[in-house]
Amino acid sequence: MIKCNELYKSFNSKKVIKNVSFKVDDGKITALIGKNGAGKSTLIGLIIGYYHLDAGSIERGSISVMPDADNLYLHWTGYEFLKFMAKIKQADFKQALALAKELKIEKDLAKKIAGYSFGMKKKISFIQCAIGTYDNYIFDEPTSGVDVPSTLIMLQIIERLKKKRCRRIIDVTQY
Repeated sequence: MIKCNELYKSFNSKKVIKNVSFKVDDGKITALIGKNGAGKSTLIGLIIGYYHLDAGSIERGSISVMPDADNLYLHWTGYEFLKFMAKIKQADFKQALALAKELKIEKDLAKKIAGYSFGMKKKISFIQCAIGTYDNYIFDEPTSGVDVPSTLIMLQIIERLKKKRCRRIIDVTQY
């Protein structure tokens, strides 16, 4: 479970998160939905410990996160990036390669990430999140900018994660 209790976060004098409380139960796929600037990404940053809380508390297990596609190592190839992430996460690199094949980017792994389209960057970021075994997986706008066939595959992968390995998945969707 992820449990957030009365969270507050400000940057300088701007209050971004004000008295946010929620609980994500085990075995559920949960979506955070809100407009641009609503604080969804800040909330993720608080949950994973990237930001410090001004007040409140968070209880959680282990988490794998799909960050924004702009936060990738652009000078690396997709292969280097996934190999590195698999090593850090103590995950089987073959799992990353299988997901790359499923999302039809296995032939692009030899290219530098800087040359990837936005959709390909989203896919490689998605793959690094999906590898390994965690209590929680947080996908930040996983399918924005991704073609429809790949979107359907990504949603199937998320459903498999839910069934096989994890307790909670959070999908951050922009509306």
